[in-house]
Amino acid sequence: MGYIKRTSLIFGIVGLFIAGLATCPAADANAIKNPTSVAENPNGEDNGEPVDEEARLSAVAENCANIKYALSQLQRSDSRTRTYLGTSYEAISGRFIVPLNLRLERNNRPSEQLLHIQSEFMTTLTDFRLAYTDYMRELEILTAIDCSAQPADFYNHLETTRTKRAALQAVTQKLNTLAGEQYQAVVDFEGKL
Repeated sequence: MGYIKRTSLIFGIVGLFIAGLATCPAADANAIKNPTSVAENPNGEDNGEPVDEEARLSAVAENCANIKYALSQLQRSDSRTRTYLGTSYEAISGRFIVPLNLRLERNNRPSEQLLHIQSEFMTTLTDFRLAYTDYMRELEILTAIDCSAQPADFYNHLETTRTKRAALQAVTQKLNTLAGEQYQAVVDFEGKL
């Protein structure tokens, strides 16, 4: 019983840590710096009017250096965030979810809900690794494109990269939700003892 109390306390602390990381700007898909926003509207104002394609591509080519700098900053920030999140998810899995389920199994008190969460968490953790790899690969390809010479290719690839980043964000949110479900399941299980 003391093991479960300690585990639920640790889950609470880790949950707060992950929630903090997940809400940091580098981990938020909505907070991605739009490297073409300066190019699309140099005054920084959003007047709601669509920008024509030729003007957009011209602005991308003209502001290529600024866009490349913003992307390199984003790449560094995302790399640090991935390290923090990946380490946290691995710790939750390897130090809390799996050992708790093994201990409950040994004590003949398995929980279907906890086993289901473990299975889903492990699958989603694999999805996180793959989504991050796909996203970073796309970002590296994007930064290699000469936006001043090939603004159309650059912009098209930018859209692909944004899609990959949104997919990564969805997986991150799912892992955070599963960590919260695990915590609540442990608390509920503890209450039944």
